[in-house]
Formats: sequence, structure tokens, C-alpha cells
Amino acid sequence: MFSSPTVAHAYRYGGCRWVQKEVGRTETAILNVGGVELRDRQSYGGSYSRMAQMGERMVYELRSGLDAELGDELRSVPEYDGHSVEVAGPVQFNFGGSPGSNIVRAEVGLSRVGVSGRFVKRKRYIGIRVSVRCSISINLNNPQFVGQYDLSRNTFDLSQSQLNISHSQDCSSSFGWIPIIGNLIDGTITRKVGKKVDSIIQNSVSSILAASYQPANFAGIYEAIPDGKFIYQGYDYGRKVRESLVDLFQHNAIGLKASQRTGVSIDGSNPRAAITNELFDLSIPRQGVRFRIHETRQYETVWEGGGRCMEP
Repeated sequence: MFSSPTVAHAYRYGGCRWVQKEVGRTETAILNVGGVELRDRQSYGGSYSRMAQMGERMVYELRSGLDAELGDELRSVPEYDGHSVEVAGPVQFNFGGSPGSNIVRAEVGLSRVGVSGRFVKRKRYIGIRVSVRCSISINLNNPQFVGQYDLSRNTFDLSQSQLNISHSQDCSSSFGWIPIIGNLIDGTITRKVGKKVDSIIQNSVSSILAASYQPANFAGIYEAIPDGKFIYQGYDYGRKVRESLVDLFQHNAIGLKASQRTGVSIDGSNPRAAITNELFDLSIPRQGVRFRIHETRQYETVWEGGGRCMEP
């Protein structure tokens, strides 16, 4: 489902191609507590890897849910000719404290959600068969969802949203040819998309958060920060972070950003390359606590395609 440490990307030229193969991957955890910075590194596949995958997993699940439901909506239009759904992270969370209460404010945000649909209308005009193609693009720019998180029950209620919807269209002829497409553009589908996105994201985010971000093991923090991992001058800073986690939720603002991996490009002039992404960022500013995970991937570019492929 997600990226593999053996992914290969290719750029073809005839029967020959540059192939960029992933040859190594490591995760580095960085814990800042009260001005002290401690680091720990793992090979791919450990607890840091699972935390680093959270952003990608959430984006994948949101996109899959939207594609399934919005696809049915768009396919109901007779002129339907295809669609696509994009969800762009990072997924950002902010939790606000309320002293003495198990109910805290919760905010969730994305960078962008985009839905595009293609439609074709065919008609005879003075004995000539004419095809008119139209496309619509609906964007939710930096959509935000606000509600509450019940610490004791481990449940989320994202009851409010700000979707920031915009839409555009592109047709190869007048809209008069296709009244139903005009109806789509004037907002019918736009409004439906907005409601679907709101519902799906609220349900999906609530489900994912409930499974992964409960204070008992917030985002896998207990596994990622065991006793003895982050020690400085004889003091176990990791244990301090873990033991105070629920209290931090109740009395402090907590921020979390779960990001996606960036893509990789082919460059035959550079046989070796390394890409580093910050994929997980948990911050508790009032306590001077920040926990991040950086992932570094190493690539090797080779020229492949058989005996007749001479490297340029």
C-alpha cells in the first residue's frame, strides 16, 4: 500500500532507461526537551518507520474514501467520462488544553483536496456529429475541521468545518450545448462534493485518530520512546515526556504534523542521491518539548535495457 524500500523509478529512452533504485532508508528521531536535543537512528522497519508512515496512511485512506463516494456521484451524470481525486498533506492537528477537564478542543487541517470530473456530450448539428468535452475542477484549499476530543473515552467529534471551496471549468464549446454540465458548474455538484468531503473527512479522521492518537499511547509514542532511549546526564527525558502525556493534553496546547514523502526525480548525471523528509512533528511549546522523525532515503541511478544500451 505504501512506499517500499526497494522502489525503482525509471525514465525511458527507446528500449533503454535510467532507473533510480532505492538502496537504503533510515529514520532519525530528534527529541528536544527544555533546550536539550537528543537523537536516535533506526534502520527502516522499526517503530520510527511506523510513525513516519502515519501521514501517508491518513492521506491514502482519505483519498480512497473520497474517490469511492464522489466517484459514484459523478458517474451518475450521463455525460460522465472519468474523474480523479487528490488529497495533499501534511495532515495537521492542534489540541488545546482545558485544566481539570477530559474534554479538549481539537482542530484538523489539510493542505488541499481536489476533485476533477470529465464529461462528454455528443449531438448532431446540421448532419454533423459534434462532441463537446467539459471538465470541472473543485478545490478545497486548506480545509479545516474543528471539534472536541474526549480524553477519557478516546472519541472525537469534529462538528464544524471550513472547506474554502473554489471551482473552475473548461469546455470546448458553449455551455448551451450541455445544460446538465452548466448545472454542475453553477454549484450543484460543488455543493454535493463539499458535503461529501466534510462527512468523509470527519468520519475518517475521527476513526484514524481514535485508533492511533489516544493518550494511552499517543501516535505510538510509548513504543518509539521506551525507557533508556533518550538519556542526558543521567536523566531519562523520554520517560518524562511519556508519563506527563495526559496531563500535557489537559493543560497545554499540542501540535502534530504528519507529512507525506516527496517524490524522486531521475538524474543520470548524479548516480547517487539522498532525500530527507520530516514526516512526523509533535510539539508542546509551553513545555519546550518537540519530537520529530526525519526519514532519509538513498538512491542509486543506473542505465538499464540490455546489451545494446550504451550508457550516454
